[in-house]
Amino acid sequence: MKSENCALTSLNLCGNGITDQGVESLSEALKSKNCKLSSLDLHVNKKTQQGVEYLSEALNRGNCELTSLNLCYNERIYKGVEYLSDALKSENCKLTSLCLHAYEITYQRVEYLSDALKSEIVNLLHCAFMRTKISDQSAEHLSGTLKSKNCRLILVTSG
Repeated sequence: MKSENCALTSLNLCGNGITDQGVESLSEALKSKNCKLSSLDLHVNKKTQQGVEYLSEALNRGNCELTSLNLCYNERIYKGVEYLSDALKSENCKLTSLCLHAYEITYQRVEYLSDALKSEIVNLLHCAFMRTKISDQSAEHLSGTLKSKNCRLILVTSG
């Protein structure tokens, strides 16, 4: 993915047992000016919040072309939502689709994500929360975010 000749734009690594070390390597490649990857599917792997931090650092870089990120069914990334929220607020982040199915997201994490979604520079259009455990209070907070004039989300999937 770092090679000048690499034309890879989509990578599905679903269920491959990718750990934080593997995510770190992927994140380093995403930072390369030659990387053209726009879609990355890492659902059902073994990454933790450290792996999500690596991805978030890559999303903050101007060279990262990633527009779609699937992190579904990776249960141990609680603080990772904060890292992703910070990345979303970066002018360099091009992410338009984020999938966070099957997480237990605390109210505090929903607040982080909501604050990011209210930012004028956030490009996110689709955010998926299927089988995600969020409280009624969190759902109300998200609902308020969707009414914000700066929130660009056109599709929120939950249930």
